[in-house]
Amino acid sequence: MEQKLFSDSEVFQKERPKGLTQQQEDTFYLEQARDLIKNGYSEDEEEDVAEDLRYLYPFNDNGFEMAQSLEGTNRKAYYDIDTQFCEWLDCLHFAYSKIERKNVLDWVAAHNPQPKFETGTKFLIVENLNHKLKKDMIVYINGGRPEEAVYWINVDPNVYGGTVIAYEKVEKCCAVSE
Repeated sequence: MEQKLFSDSEVFQKERPKGLTQQQEDTFYLEQARDLIKNGYSEDEEEDVAEDLRYLYPFNDNGFEMAQSLEGTNRKAYYDIDTQFCEWLDCLHFAYSKIERKNVLDWVAAHNPQPKFETGTKFLIVENLNHKLKKDMIVYINGGRPEEAVYWINVDPNVYGGTVIAYEKVEKCCAVSE
């Protein structure tokens, strides 16, 4: 067994990671630019394509709308836009989210946060959890994913699943209800 100088929990940040680090972002956009060029959608420089792709974040649009954005006059590179290119752009969000998820999985593995509440626990929301789960609503824990340190929250106690919310947010914004 390999002896470590520091434990993972000493190396990883104490708070749940949100997004990518700057280095991860830079690497992500350069890799995506290389892939885009390799697939023949542009013949321009990697750095220019990467900068254009960075402009598309947070990838809220579909591939067709993102392709239209890349046709704008403020872009650094030229793109051969067709259906496959739009489909390629549709996958950007998934590739980015995959890295974000890995960051969370690594953080959970390093810190091993434990849920404070069990499935079936009834809560009163004291601080809005999101735009649908608002203050003064009654909600239940209907499950969760310990590997990501999240609960599944729902207003119906008999539903399997629900809105995915981090342990720490539920524990901060809810009070156990009788």
